[in-house]
This record gives sequence, C-alpha cells and structure tokens, in this order.
Amino acid sequence: MAIFSQVRMNLFQIRSKLTSQPVFLKNSGAAVDDPGYTKGVEELDSLRQQLLLLIRDLTSTQNRLAVQRSNIPPSVRGDDRRAMQWGLGQQQSEAADLMRQALDLQKLIEKLIRKNGTLTLNDGADNLSQMLGSTYANLTTGQQDAGIGQPWLDHVSQPHADVLPEHAILGVYVMLRVLIYLLTKGKK
Repeated sequence: MAIFSQVRMNLFQIRSKLTSQPVFLKNSGAAVDDPGYTKGVEELDSLRQQLLLLIRDLTSTQNRLAVQRSNIPPSVRGDDRRAMQWGLGQQQSEAADLMRQALDLQKLIEKLIRKNGTLTLNDGADNLSQMLGSTYANLTTGQQDAGIGQPWLDHVSQPHADVLPEHAILGVYVMLRVLIYLLTKGKK
C-alpha cells in the first residue's frame, strides 16, 4: 500500500537524521552555552513532532483497517470474503509493524532529548520549586523566636548579607517568568 511505503520512508529519514545528531554520536548533549545547543534542541523537537504525526496517521490507518475488516458486507461470501479478510489482515500486520518501529524511534528520541539536557516542563517546575525552597531557606536561617517558632531575618537586615529581600523578590519574579514561558511554550 502506498501509505505504508511513505511511512517507511519517513521513518528511515527520521532515523538517519537522528544518527547524525551530536547527542547520538557523543552520547551526551552540547553544553547549554554552546551555539549549536539551540539548533540541536530544535532539530530533535522537529523530529519528535514529525514522528508524532506519523504515529497519529498510523493509528488512524489501523483503526480504519479494523473497521473495514469487521464491516465486510454479508453479501461477499466464500473465497472472496476470505481474500478480503486476508488482505486487510496483511495490511493490519504491516501497520502494526510500522507502529512498533515508530514507537521504538519515539523512545529513542525521548532518550536523546533527555541526554541532550533539554528541560521538560516537569523538570523546570521541579527546579523552580527547589530554587524557591533554597531561597526561602537562605532567607529564614537564623535564630528561632522562642514563643512563636517563626524564623528571624536578622542576617538579612545586616548590610553585608548575601541575599537581600530585593534580590530574593527579583529571583522569584525571574523564576515565575521562566515557569510561565515553559507553560506557554508547551501549548504551542
């Protein structure tokens, strides 16, 4: 079937593009400050998007074939019915084989994206919560109020303190802007 040969060709092209990626060859991604880092991230994301479209098309084809096989008209009898069932069964098995290849390729792309050091939304949120927690911990270290148990911020009011409240507020603002950027980027 023509769609299967096209899908097979697209899978081959994606696989060959993956093998030329630096993260595939070196088994680690480029440094974030490397100029080629963003190009590599964009290429991996583009390949992932192409593969997701192929998987969607294969799923649609599998569903269509299953419906066709189950809806063979009762007027078709004998050898003609068996021939139609066999032909649709062959197409279903070929679609299933291509789907397995596509899913294996998807796992490889996801592995390469993780090796490349690309942050996912969950990683970004986890890092943001860790940075907020450490900032709060830095601000609240000091003596405890004996009566209430609230931390004193004595060291923040000192002129030689490392973290001023303005710096902490600015840091929280930047982290929130990064989180908003990651959330909106995921929707595009």
